[in-house]
Amino acid sequence: MDVGQIAAQNNSNAVFAISADQAIPFGTSVTFDLSIVSGSYYYNTSFSKSVGIIVEDFESGDFTAFPWEFTQDADWTISTGAQEGTYCAKSGAIGNNASTNISIEIDVLTDGEISFYRTVSSEANYDYLRFFIDNSQMEEWGGDVGWGEETYSISAGNHTVEWRYVKDQAVTGGTDCARIDFITFPALTIISPPIIDVNPTIVNSELGMNQVGEEMIELSNIGGEVLNYTITLPDSPEWLEIDIVNGNLAFGDMDEITLSFDTNGLEAGQHTSSLLIEDGLGAETTVPVILNVSGTGIIENMPTVTELTGNYPNPFNPSTYIKFSLKAESKVSLEIFNIRGQRVKTLVEDEMQAGYHSVVWNGTDQSGKHVSSGVYFTKFGTVEENNGKYTSVKKIILLK
Repeated sequence: MDVGQIAAQNNSNAVFAISADQAIPFGTSVTFDLSIVSGSYYYNTSFSKSVGIIVEDFESGDFTAFPWEFTQDADWTISTGAQEGTYCAKSGAIGNNASTNISIEIDVLTDGEISFYRTVSSEANYDYLRFFIDNSQMEEWGGDVGWGEETYSISAGNHTVEWRYVKDQAVTGGTDCARIDFITFPALTIISPPIIDVNPTIVNSELGMNQVGEEMIELSNIGGEVLNYTITLPDSPEWLEIDIVNGNLAFGDMDEITLSFDTNGLEAGQHTSSLLIEDGLGAETTVPVILNVSGTGIIENMPTVTELTGNYPNPFNPSTYIKFSLKAESKVSLEIFNIRGQRVKTLVEDEMQAGYHSVVWNGTDQSGKHVSSGVYFTKFGTVEENNGKYTSVKKIILLK
């Protein structure tokens, strides 16, 4: 760009119009190189800008937009009286000699700045709002302080930023609270803890006496960091086994856990147990397991035919149970195909014992991604040692 001649002690503006493709991830840091040349003089510099603005303004009316953590004597709350918009974050109600803290762990992609607005109404010189980066205090405010913006440099890497409202041992001043609003983050990745999601949340199986069967649950990580899980059976029932007892799941990944039932030696009636799933960080999820054993014997309750019964519910959202029976031990394949005949997912490819079986499909493909609404087909095939092959295809419908 040629800006022409600039007289001494004057200036001129060079305006560049820059657009960002919609496919660029929000918060991506883009580096710009600037060169200025005038005759034999030149100047070079580089600077970075983030695509989009990563802002927490609390206009969601809650703390769900980011993985905020609360510690000490009271949680922060959502309040009106914001610097902009309707809502802001307000310190929790605490007594003397107490504190209320709000923090977030962030992974900053490139050197940048964090800014926020704050206001305080407290006992001057004794009760304070304090801001920390990595447990180092940056600044504190006490007394009656109106809304104002604060900006701090923050380097690339993992950091914890925290706001603490702290009271001394006596006396209350003002409205005795602090508020923060419109926090602008640098380009970053939010680090959120792993979150266990189980489908279904209750396992209910029915078998006759002296039968075996299987049910399946899907264990997913819908949080951020890697989920290191363990599964135990606290009461160690002889009639129940699980095929996976521990594993690791990145965000969005899923494991299918097979529960194997054996009613040999069990009395008719209802038998209960539970799965205890631990995330390695102290959180636990309990999945009740119910086995109903009918009073009739093995001959009456074993299937007399091998067939694909179908799925329930149908149409379904988000998951459905695909049921089939095996009159003898067989090599089983159970696959999902789309309407174009493309295989979407293989649910079963294994030897299975005679009995009634149920397999869950949660509407995902082989990579774990959710598929679109529409018509799909379950293809069920078996190979029995003495009874040849069996194949069946049934239509299923996913509605969202």
